[in-house]
Amino acid sequence: MNYYVGIMKTIDEKKDKEIREEHIAYLNTLIEQGKILAKGPFTDGSGGLIIFLADSWEEAESLADQDPVVKENTREMTLREWRSNLSIGVSSS
Repeated sequence: MNYYVGIMKTIDEKKDKEIREEHIAYLNTLIEQGKILAKGPFTDGSGGLIIFLADSWEEAESLADQDPVVKENTREMTLREWRSNLSIGVSSS
C-alpha cells in the first residue's frame, strides 16, 4: 500500500454544503474499506485533506475522482503520492 494525499480547495461553497453529507458518507465507506488513513477540513474553511491508502496511482486517482465533491465540482482536488517517515501501524521488533 502507498500513501496518496488529496488536498481539496473549495470552489463552490453553497453547492459544497448541499452535498456535504454525500461526501462524508463516501469517505466513511472508504474508511471502512481501509482506503483512508486520515481526513479532515482545514480550520479556515478553505477545503480539506485526505490521506488515501492505495496500491497504485490509478487506484488513488479513481478513489479521489469518485468523491461527490469532485464529481459535482464543488472542490478541486490535487493528488500527490506521499512517503511517510512514521512507522504507522508497524511494529519494530
